[in-house]
Amino acid sequence: MAFELIRGGKPTQQSRSARLTPAQRRLHGTPLRQVSCLQYPNGIGRMFQAVDYPRLTQISRPSASGAAEAFWLVDGVPVLNLEEAIEALDVPPVLAAEEVELLRHVPDEWTAPEDLRALITSGIPHADGHARIRLLRVLFDKGFLEVDEARIRRGSMPAAG
Repeated sequence: MAFELIRGGKPTQQSRSARLTPAQRRLHGTPLRQVSCLQYPNGIGRMFQAVDYPRLTQISRPSASGAAEAFWLVDGVPVLNLEEAIEALDVPPVLAAEEVELLRHVPDEWTAPEDLRALITSGIPHADGHARIRLLRVLFDKGFLEVDEARIRRGSMPAAG
């Protein structure tokens, strides 16, 4: 998986850090790891997760002009900018009852997706497959699941940023 860094401006290290907002300074140098490719009508986009702040996601997608545009999400919810993302990260994530129920069935050790599917299907048979996938996605967005290549495990409880 590709890694990028959250960066500031380009000129010099000193002028770059002077121009960064407090939020950008806080995240400056945080690695982003690519977690997905996204198909758009005018090209391929990419989804990145901040390694140090797993609740923070960046989507990079092609614009109509062909240039790349990027936007941020915290807990899977779009935010206006990086400053708003930092504010959102300062609030601990909240889990719904159905998310807590599903999380109880996710093991702490690395698990193959098909094994996880069997565990959560037997653990919460009342939810259909689409509902379980949606809940897993929400848990990933909130930083409660770690995904590495073709393995999944319960992550440590994400704290406020």
